[in-house]
This record gives sequence, structure tokens and C-alpha cells, in this order.
Amino acid sequence: MKVGIAQLLLRIKDVEGNYKKVKNAIVSLKKQGADLIIFPQMTIIGFPNYDFGKYNDLLTEQDKHIQLLADEFPDTHLLIGGINRKEDKLYHVIFHIFDNDIQDIFIKENLIKEDWLNEGKYFVRKKQQDNLLIIEGKKLVINFEDEVSEKSFQADLLLHFTALPTHTYFEKRAIVNKNLTRIEKKAIVLNVLGSEGHITFPGGSWIEGEEANLIEQLPVFEEKLSVFDCNDFNEQHPIDKPAKDMDFIHKSLVFGIRQYFEQTGFEKAVIGLSGGIDSAVVAALGVEALGKENIRALLMPSQFSTEHSVSDAEELAKNLGIQYDIVPIRHLFDKYQEALSPIFGDLPFGVAEENIQARIRGNLVMAVGNKFNSIVLNTSNKSEGLVGYGTLYGDIVGALGVILDLYKTEVYELAEFINRSQEIIPSHIITKPPSAELHPGQKDSDALPEYSVLDKILKAFTEDFKTVDEICEMGYARDEVENIIRLVYQNDYKKYQCPPPLVVSGKNKVFPLLFRKD
Repeated sequence: MKVGIAQLLLRIKDVEGNYKKVKNAIVSLKKQGADLIIFPQMTIIGFPNYDFGKYNDLLTEQDKHIQLLADEFPDTHLLIGGINRKEDKLYHVIFHIFDNDIQDIFIKENLIKEDWLNEGKYFVRKKQQDNLLIIEGKKLVINFEDEVSEKSFQADLLLHFTALPTHTYFEKRAIVNKNLTRIEKKAIVLNVLGSEGHITFPGGSWIEGEEANLIEQLPVFEEKLSVFDCNDFNEQHPIDKPAKDMDFIHKSLVFGIRQYFEQTGFEKAVIGLSGGIDSAVVAALGVEALGKENIRALLMPSQFSTEHSVSDAEELAKNLGIQYDIVPIRHLFDKYQEALSPIFGDLPFGVAEENIQARIRGNLVMAVGNKFNSIVLNTSNKSEGLVGYGTLYGDIVGALGVILDLYKTEVYELAEFINRSQEIIPSHIITKPPSAELHPGQKDSDALPEYSVLDKILKAFTEDFKTVDEICEMGYARDEVENIIRLVYQNDYKKYQCPPPLVVSGKNKVFPLLFRKD
């Protein structure tokens, strides 16, 4: 028996578009000899669909298009993800379609319970009565996520339908592998490819032999049709498993940007270029995701901006081939100071004046976005976000936090990766000390530890949940550790107003990361 695997990029609520993709995939896979073709969870409606499954008209459209597929391909076994409505209850299911009709309905029992999706809120949990399917004498067992049902021990082949998001893909995949190894069964694991806002699903489906040896690996962040002959399990031709490295993170961010724009209907983006590492990386990712013709940069120097910051930003814009405009903000800043002078009086220059500059820039970049029907891409990183080193309505503005789930040190690693073949980001941007340039001679290290230190302390506290004493035992000064943790708590309120991040980290899965004192 030959199994066709359809790792497709399906869009939420796009019933007609998804149906056409599924139909084309069936035609292609049938030509390659597929007897059975499997599709991802929520094939016709798209995953995850949240409350959309409660709309009767959407479910009616799903049922209509599933029947169309049954009528058009009566001689091919199809496994299609969807929603089954019965007595006003919704079930997350896989439909088995054959001979012009739905033959079986396999209900998802272990519903996802994560902070990004609680399926129990939408679907009824029902113990699977029978998840065994026999096709051409082969015993197939339908499983979801990392479950291994009792019937799995009877199977010739397991079919796992998973929705492993980018940020937990590797750790969840390891659990699936462990379970498959335990029962020593052959398996095809079909993972969702797509996104919902800031959560992405990488695809990366795979086929395993009885001893968890990898038989075939489908690509991550790409559509792929593949036909697998079940007799090939006897042939050992393992492929390296994907690793969570900078290549994976880079692909996930580019994919996330592209999908976000497709879902929102926007085509163009605006970025404030400062000459620093964060905006440089976001601009490079934006160009790769959307094309240079769809990225516009705004350079907004003040009297505190160094000459090389402007020249670095210009060099980057030219390397990327994007349109850029220089809008000096000194005169605007002077007007703000003049207007506030009766209130501020002789008080010394401080954070208020620094934040005014950031908010002027935020206003300008948003104005350009509005004028040219573009989305503003935010350029803040996780290190700054966790300790509140950012200005509300200033550098925190934007619709999408492209690198908001990357520590500053990871941003530098990503910049080096982007430059792996040729220098796109000018080397001076990578090597110079980071600075917000909001007062003369300012450097980030004036207010924060070096990022190589800050990031390790933040990770120990926010991801590994270490105590102050445990972090100090790692070799860090107590006053420094306590100050960083104080900043995390103190700036909690800012995290509520950050744009949604493209989530790539395995532990801090969703920003804001909200800490509470006991």
C-alpha cells in the first residue's frame, strides 16, 4: 500500500481555497500511485480555528466540500481533519472518506491544553471507541498529538496527526518519538503547517521505523507532497533530524512574517531604522519575507544620533535595496521641550526627555504606515522587553514583534547567520556597542549589564525558574541579580502593551511573561 502525505499550508476560514488545494493534492498524489492520502488536522477550515467552529454556516460549508471530495474521488481512501457536529456538540475529528461517503469518524481524545490553545474550551472530549482502520489488509491506527492508544499495539502502521507549534516542536517531537519507540511501531507523523497570528506551525512531518529510525523527513516551513510505499520500511535510509538552530529560527521568523501579512491582507511594511542591530535584523527578515519592494525604512536622527548610526542605516538600506527616508526629529523634539517648559521648569534632562524622542519616532513611523497602508514591524528584543528597556508608544509600537522572543545575544547570532554568504548587515552595526542614543554618549551598558550577562541571568530566572541564590551560585553578583529581577517585576505593566511576538522559544512560549510575587 502507498500512502500519500499532504503537508499543505491551509488558511483559517478559507474553505474554498483549502478545498482547491486539497483537490489538487489528491490529483497529484493519485498520479504517483497513492492508495490512501492523509491531510492535516482541520483540513478544510484551517487550524487552529478557535470559535469559528461554532459558526453553523462555516461547518455547513466544510461538510459540503468534504462531500464534494467524496464524490470526486470515490476510489481513493482519504483521511481529512475537521469538525464533527452532533447534537450541538463539537468534536475534533479525522474523517475517513471512501466510496462516495464518510466511512469512519475518528475523534480526538487528548485535546491540546496549552497556554496558546485550550481545545477543551471548544470541543467535547470523548474516549475513542475504535481508532483501528483496515485498508488493503493493513491495520492502521489513528492517533493524535503524542498519544499512543491501546489499539496501537495491534497496528501495522500508526498515523499520527499532530499540531506541534514552532516553539515546542522539538520537545513535543521527542515525546512522540519516545512513545513510538516504546511500542516499537512504524509510524507516519503528519504535522500542521501554518500560523495563527504570532503562533506558527512548521510542518516538518516525518516517517519512523520500528526503532525510531528516521525513514523520511519532510521539510519545515514548506509545503510538500510525498508518497510512501509501506514496503519501504524494510529499507533503512535515515535522514538527519532537524535541529533547533539558527537556521530553524531564521526560517520560522521569515515564515511567520509572511503568514501574518497574508492573513491580515497587508502587503507592505514600515520599519524605523536606527543603525542598530535590532532594526537591521528585522529589516533583513522583512525583505526576505515580503520582498524589497514592500519594505520602507524611516531614519529619524536626533541631535544625539551619531554620524555613523545614520551612515550605517543608509548602508543597510542600500544593501537591502529598500526605499528609505531621512526625517530628522531635532526640531520636533525642540517644540516638545518648548511646550513643556512651563511645566518642567529647570528640572534636569532625564528619562522624560529621552522617552519624548522615542515617542516622536513612534508617531512618525506609524504615520507613514497609515499613509501608505502598511504595517509597522516592531524591532524590540526579549532582553529589553523583560526588563522594560523600551518606551511605551515609542519603540514598542508596531503590529508584530518580529524578534520579541529572541534575547539580544540571539539577535547578534541571527545577524551573523544572515551574513553567512555575503555582508547584508554592515559589520559595524554588529560590532559597535549597542545604544539607544537618547542622550550624549549613551550606551545600553550604562543602564544594564552586558547582554552576555543579562541574557544568562534572565534565562536562569524566567525559563529555568532558579532562585536568586541559585543564580548567584552561577557566578553572578547578588546586587546585579536582584536588580535584574526587580526590573522584571517592576516593568510587568509594559509587557501587556507589547505587540504580539513571533513565538520561537520553548519555555517562554507567550509574551507577556507575567511574574507575580508570593
